[in-house]
Amino acid sequence: MNREEYRQLCKHYSPYSGQCYKKSIITGVANNAHINMSCDGKCARMSNYDKKNTVVIYGNRRTNN
Repeated sequence: MNREEYRQLCKHYSPYSGQCYKKSIITGVANNAHINMSCDGKCARMSNYDKKNTVVIYGNRRTNN
């Protein structure tokens, strides 16, 4: 399973918009305004995937060793 497939299986990931429900913030109870945060892959789930699959991150580029 590659990294993108693993990300899409997360229970907080929205397949419709690509947002992370865990990182989304609900603000303004009266007017129901909210902020949608897209999935950036910098959560504990993706960190565990990187450790298990020996992904080394150099700058913004990911390489497998």
